[in-house]
Amino acid sequence: MQEVGPELDIPVNADSLVALDAVSIFAPAPFSQRRINNPRYRPPTLASPGILPTAQSPLRALEHFRAQMFHQTPSSPSALTMWEVGGGEAYGDEGGWDVMAAGGYRVDDPELHALRIAGHYQRFSGTLMDAEAFTIGRQVLLNRLRGGVVRYVDRGGAQWSVLGGVPTPFPNLPTPRLALGGFAVERVRFDEALLSANAFTFWRGGSDAPLGATSSSDTLPGRGAAGNFDWSAPLARGWLAGHLGAQVHNLEGHRTLAAQHALEWSYLSPTFTATLSDERGTRRLRVLGTDRLAPAARREDRWNLQSRLVDGRAEAHLTGVVRDGGDPALATRTIQLGASGGFGKTSWYGGSDAVWDWRELTAHEERRLSVYGGGMLGGGHALLARVEHAAREHDSDALTAMAELSLAMARGARLGIEPHVGWADNRYDRGDLTTRFSWPFGWMSSRFTASVTAGGARAEGFEGRVREAELTITFVPRLRDRGNVEVRRLDMDGRAMLEYSMAYETELARYDTPGRGWFAGRDTGRVMVQVVRSGNQSGVADVLISLDGKELRFTDADGTVRFDRVSPGVHVVAIEERSLPASHEVVYSSRVFVTVEPGRVPDLVKFAIARSERRTKF
Repeated sequence: MQEVGPELDIPVNADSLVALDAVSIFAPAPFSQRRINNPRYRPPTLASPGILPTAQSPLRALEHFRAQMFHQTPSSPSALTMWEVGGGEAYGDEGGWDVMAAGGYRVDDPELHALRIAGHYQRFSGTLMDAEAFTIGRQVLLNRLRGGVVRYVDRGGAQWSVLGGVPTPFPNLPTPRLALGGFAVERVRFDEALLSANAFTFWRGGSDAPLGATSSSDTLPGRGAAGNFDWSAPLARGWLAGHLGAQVHNLEGHRTLAAQHALEWSYLSPTFTATLSDERGTRRLRVLGTDRLAPAARREDRWNLQSRLVDGRAEAHLTGVVRDGGDPALATRTIQLGASGGFGKTSWYGGSDAVWDWRELTAHEERRLSVYGGGMLGGGHALLARVEHAAREHDSDALTAMAELSLAMARGARLGIEPHVGWADNRYDRGDLTTRFSWPFGWMSSRFTASVTAGGARAEGFEGRVREAELTITFVPRLRDRGNVEVRRLDMDGRAMLEYSMAYETELARYDTPGRGWFAGRDTGRVMVQVVRSGNQSGVADVLISLDGKELRFTDADGTVRFDRVSPGVHVVAIEERSLPASHEVVYSSRVFVTVEPGRVPDLVKFAIARSERRTKF
């Protein structure tokens, strides 16, 4: 008897079944056929995949891409187009990179407004060209820095930074002639305390005073240096922090020395929080920034007190700031007192705020009192209402009332109604009504939103006018993708203006595939097939392979064939037996299922063939 397969077909007499361990009976008496395992059979070594997908390759990186465009027409002097594109890769905790570019187009004049190249590797990170806005300590505000930033985070969590650059030009605005550079270390742990320090040098070129304004010391050229030291330490249930800073510069035409100190205390408990801060500076102290080297406040006191009441169902707060000296646009005295909470165990809530504000730039005092309330109406409906009274010095009082009603509708739709009315000089002054409707769709998880705002004002003779109309479509074609298209019509003092914006973000997973070169980690959708002899595993040429019965390929000299750009999904790969060499047949199976999906390179499909062998039956 020859070894013809994993199982042997043995016909036996029905009377001998008692002496044999039959597995199953397939033929009637007097002879029955049973199948038993052949202990000497060894199946050929194959890598033929089954219906279930194989193990996924290790994740190498997450690729991301984003793009957005804004178009406005008409504008002054003509249509304006702004755009931004960006993308990069993240390699988990090991590193990553990101590139961003933004620009605009107006009157046949394309402009590149910003370009940023950022990356990180383990504990190092850096930015080249236009960095994102960030703050260092109390006196360094970098809103638009064009230059370089390098950071390092040590094992203790401290961050070391080196940076330098000039202001990023802003469209249609003059660019200040400034430059600065320096070094900073933040959050260095010393026992339980945290220490920070920084040192900077800065330079400013001379400039002309704005048209109609007298020249001032802030138009003079100059340079200087600054150093700051900050500390904080735990105290009871809060923190005690301090700041010391010094500057030397000649921005006012002569050399001067300026200094600053601050002290801050914070307390935190389950029912009460408090923060008190006191800051003092000399007369010629400057706030370093990329917009301007603004005069710093000589005094700034802040406080923030908040308490939870009635087992957390209500709260009361008191906040305020007093800032004198320095930049007149920032000098203020502001106090806010308020309380809010829920009504019993219902879903209704309410509150009130009282604000007193005085600004040095206008030298006017303003008092505002507001009362608000809202809650759930049941069935997914919600209501919010607010009334505010404002009294301004040397001006008439104003009363404003607004409400927002959100109604849940069938199939996930929602309707919003937002009235807004105002009174001035004890007379009705204006009224607007905004209606907003949104409706979700199952196709690409999209949502359609439309809104219209219409109303009239006393200054316009209460002539009804559509102030704003907006149409937005948001869609999610894939789990990590998001798109948005928006069209808006505005009424700008009787002049219609149209705005269009589009945005799209996507994220793709890239997986490792060892041993296939630089592009190994890319998802190619490639299906590889190989035909070999079952004995010596040598390749068999000129064998016809089909993919889904549509695409046909002949194997090469190594018995290999490939199908490129195969779409995701389950596909059938089959070997056409009529193309096999004479007297050969497929040993295992003539067709297999292959699963193609993003992020996983399909395994090699292998077919084994052998010469036909005679079966001997007893």
